[in-house]
Amino acid sequence: LTQKLSVLAKQISVVGICGAMMIFMVMALGSIWHSPIFTGLLKDTNPLIGLSIFSIIVGFFVMRFVLRPFFASMDMELNDIRLQLLTSVPMIVAVFGICLGVWGVFDDQGNVSKAMEMFRSLLTCFVVAVTIIVVAVPEGLPMMVTVSLAMNMMKMARENVLVRKLVASETIGSATVVCTDKTGTLTQNQMTATWTFLGMNEYQGDGFERMHRDPAWALFVDSVSVNSEAALHVEGDGAKETVEGVGNPTECALLRLLRDAGADYRDYRDRYPRLREVSHNSQRKLSLVVVERAGDKICYVKGAPDKLLDRCSHVFVDGERRPIETYRTEIQAALDAATGKALRVIAFTVKEGDDHCLNEAEGEKCLDCPGHALLALVGIADPIRPEVAAAVETCRRAGVEVKMITGDAEPTAIAIARQAGILSDKFDAEADTDTEIRKGELVLTSAELAAMDDQKLLEAIPSLKVLARSTPMDKLRLVKAMHREGEVVAMTGDGTNDAPALKFADVGVSMGITGTEVAKEASDIVLIDDNFKSIVTGIWWGRTLYQNIQRFLQFQLSVNVVALSCALIGPLVGIPLPLTVPQLLWINIIMDTFAAIALSCDPPRRKSMDRKPISRDASIITPSMGLSILLNGFYQVAILFTALYFGWFLTPETRFDFTMDPMGRGENLQALTVFFTIFVMFQFWHKFNCRSLRHDESPFELLHKNKLFLLIVGTITVVQIVMVQASAYLGIGEIFRTVALSVTQWLEIALLTVTIIPVAWVVQRVIHFIGLESDGGMADVSMPLKTG
Repeated sequence: LTQKLSVLAKQISVVGICGAMMIFMVMALGSIWHSPIFTGLLKDTNPLIGLSIFSIIVGFFVMRFVLRPFFASMDMELNDIRLQLLTSVPMIVAVFGICLGVWGVFDDQGNVSKAMEMFRSLLTCFVVAVTIIVVAVPEGLPMMVTVSLAMNMMKMARENVLVRKLVASETIGSATVVCTDKTGTLTQNQMTATWTFLGMNEYQGDGFERMHRDPAWALFVDSVSVNSEAALHVEGDGAKETVEGVGNPTECALLRLLRDAGADYRDYRDRYPRLREVSHNSQRKLSLVVVERAGDKICYVKGAPDKLLDRCSHVFVDGERRPIETYRTEIQAALDAATGKALRVIAFTVKEGDDHCLNEAEGEKCLDCPGHALLALVGIADPIRPEVAAAVETCRRAGVEVKMITGDAEPTAIAIARQAGILSDKFDAEADTDTEIRKGELVLTSAELAAMDDQKLLEAIPSLKVLARSTPMDKLRLVKAMHREGEVVAMTGDGTNDAPALKFADVGVSMGITGTEVAKEASDIVLIDDNFKSIVTGIWWGRTLYQNIQRFLQFQLSVNVVALSCALIGPLVGIPLPLTVPQLLWINIIMDTFAAIALSCDPPRRKSMDRKPISRDASIITPSMGLSILLNGFYQVAILFTALYFGWFLTPETRFDFTMDPMGRGENLQALTVFFTIFVMFQFWHKFNCRSLRHDESPFELLHKNKLFLLIVGTITVVQIVMVQASAYLGIGEIFRTVALSVTQWLEIALLTVTIIPVAWVVQRVIHFIGLESDGGMADVSMPLKTG
């Protein structure tokens, strides 16, 4: 967005400066033409007058056809010294032309009075031209962007989206892909052990109370208690008892399982000295501890079944170690049934004896020794958040692809993805990769991803929905591949190893509760509640920011078109100064400062999440906006000069007299005051119009939510009334060239200018009818989004 606005500011500035030069030339010629001096000069015209006019024309053409292409080819920003250079060169030429013109009006007797009068007129025209440049150059645009980003950041923080880098509040609105973790983001991160396969017997629900009768129970309690760093804090008694887990949520769920079955981990944890430990990480997906019991060394291992089952040669059955081959089919069937229910399964194995591998300094080597026995499988349930399915559907309607990246096994990941709506119910887990790509629903594991070359990965990315058993490096590779496809990627992560992917993504999103400090530092946005819905809310606010800037541009450029048109047409019809310098500066304040603040606070609309993301290459000023600006501007200019010409709201005595002083003094004051007031009141009403960018949006939608907008438009009205009605006091009338108007005139002007609202309504429907409006789905949003 900042790049687009930078280019836009450059284009508007160049056009504005060129327009100001043309207006200056027309005003100067118009002033000379209507001046009584000009009649006398026609008889004895000095050739230098022609040279002065020629210099002004040359200045304009140098500006338009030489300097502008030069700066465009150099790809230079219009700021600092470059802006000064761009504006000063043609101005110097123009001033040189003025000097030549003044020199040329001296007669042979050196009649200075005529020359000075001509010089004063030309100087006035020059000042107006400079003022028009001030009005035309969008100096309020940087402020608008900064104010919008800052206010968006504060509003997003109230929605549990903490923006660490200001520009991220806009970038996330353009996201086309969201790569999300499962645990804690799509799910509630409330782990509960709901299924146990111990000693080839299944236990669940009320069956946990019978587990202590299993002959393998004692080993299982030892394994869970010793191979864990978590703890349970119990407070209260009876019905008021609360149990709070401290540490890894999975380990806390296992400790609660022991407690439900009547065992206390604290009675076992410190019973045996620990000889060696290997902690869990995302690569090995297991942890082990070697303890000494009654002189024997025992290795307890827990981790992913696909990492441990193949290393087991035995299984505990009725308290005895038996060869596992006889039971593999039964074990796999139980495992598949559990993962099919979206359970995350943890395997527990035991190796006993005094083998050499248990004495090694590196405890992980004991995994490669024979003799491991499967002790148990435990299924951990982590319920999906109730609002996730609606949030995923909202993303789909908004044209944002959601991809789940998880460390869970493939069957568990598929079950969760179905519940979240990431995969459809028709997904066939048995289909091969090519079939899944054709159907648009692809599930890969980390191993399958690693086997793909870059070209195959690029083909698979549009269909990829779920990546199971993923590693942090898988995330980084995916982000890089999606960047090559032109996607704008929001990537979530909570671990230290996720930092490279978070840094490389367009928007790195870390978790506020479970995320490490390294992940938070590498991210652009922190989800305070670790909730996927907050990502969707961030996208919603990001799109609102972009649309608010479009609303501001539509308003500012409309005012520019009307102001520049008035300044250009005025001299052609005999009014060199239809708007004075103070009036133009007041208009500049209305359209820059006030409009920036008022429109930057506009609340988000529901329909903004029913449209496709904004393309990286899309112009911030759409064709529909451009046509709307021109048509609404044309209507305002037509009404302004029609009202002036026919003397609307004026008596015959106060109508504009084109035979009088063209600079607008004397009896023309009331006519020009009406002209000025109509102009300002048009902008008052048109500011409401600019809240609507499409035919299906209302200028008054959620207006009560933007109290600052109402305050600002009210302030503009009050200041305009004071500026006109208090013209006889404090020299206001002399400064702003105004006189007091009657109540009837104010009411008539209000009724006339309010017509811009139905006119804009018609314009938007014409634009929609001819197909210039941007595409986007218009279905109702099922997800409840707050608008306050």
